[in-house]
Amino acid sequence: MSIATPGRLERVFSGLFFRAMVLLTFYVAPAVAFGSEVLIYCANETAPEGREQENYDTIIAWLRHDGRPQSLKIAESLETDRRVFAAAVDVEVNDLTAGAPAGSALAGLVVVTNRLLRQNRCLVWQSGQDEIQSTSLKVEPGHENFILAANPLARSEVLASVLAFAADRFDPERHEFVLVVKSHGSGTKVVTPRLAVRAEETSREELLRIANDELPEAELPPWTDRLGITKQSFLRVLGQAGEQQGIVFSLVFLEACNAPQHEFAPGELPPNVRRLLLIRDNANYINLLYADVLQQEDTSRPFSAALLASTGAKFQLVPPRDESEAPGGLPLYIYFLPLALWLAWVAWRWKKRRRADRNESSSPPSV
Repeated sequence: MSIATPGRLERVFSGLFFRAMVLLTFYVAPAVAFGSEVLIYCANETAPEGREQENYDTIIAWLRHDGRPQSLKIAESLETDRRVFAAAVDVEVNDLTAGAPAGSALAGLVVVTNRLLRQNRCLVWQSGQDEIQSTSLKVEPGHENFILAANPLARSEVLASVLAFAADRFDPERHEFVLVVKSHGSGTKVVTPRLAVRAEETSREELLRIANDELPEAELPPWTDRLGITKQSFLRVLGQAGEQQGIVFSLVFLEACNAPQHEFAPGELPPNVRRLLLIRDNANYINLLYADVLQQEDTSRPFSAALLASTGAKFQLVPPRDESEAPGGLPLYIYFLPLALWLAWVAWRWKKRRRADRNESSSPPSV
């Protein structure tokens, strides 16, 4: 039976310690800092059908028949929106549902659009699956207002239901979440349908006066500021997702025009929201190419970091980006602390050995 000598024990300990430091530095530390992210993509897209489609036709006809430049401009904008917005969402959904199963570092993906919710469906994928699954997602019953029935994601209670569904499918104790909310916005709502008025609740004359800025703000009818999710309600939904489901958002991307007008301050964000990304100006139907974002991420660079790396001057981050911080909010040097400790230990051993060698060489020879 062999007895381990101190030198042998030291070599064994050295090898184990080295392996532990490499594991902590390159595998455990990034995993703890970045977490395992799940993407929730919510699109409040314009996709009218039935009564909402008829409403669009009526409002656009009123504006076109008026003939004034501002009326014609609004009519063209509405026509473009109902044709392009849904197509833009289809492009992004295709990029995500094709890219995630092809090798994404995401732990999961939940895709919810107005058109899917009208069928009580959503798309779900989790790591290890080869393809996206169409899954039942039942939300609150249809609304009495056909505009809100056609645009369910313009309702805060529906958004809350989507977050609860995601938390049920992906354990919040094991995952962090990236939330993308793609929508129109206004001066009073961060999420709203593009056309928020029903022809039956107004008149052609009233609509045209409002379209051409002929009605004082104090005399605007209630329907001009009624449908959608306010800033306060949006933040409340995010905060309640943390309190009730334990969801932590590594990033929330509110992709809506006019969002910066609401002046989100870092202190207003719920504690479970690390970063909020907004469109500063020049919002387009497609502002990011998710196929490119997925190609930039890997196990050491999560989806949220890859998304932020794809943004430019037109985006606003709350709180502002701190280059000394990693995407998870920890200083970058934290990742290298285990390796630094190991290097310090190696240097200490080297100095100790040199000191022992000098003492041995300076000692008088034995007789």
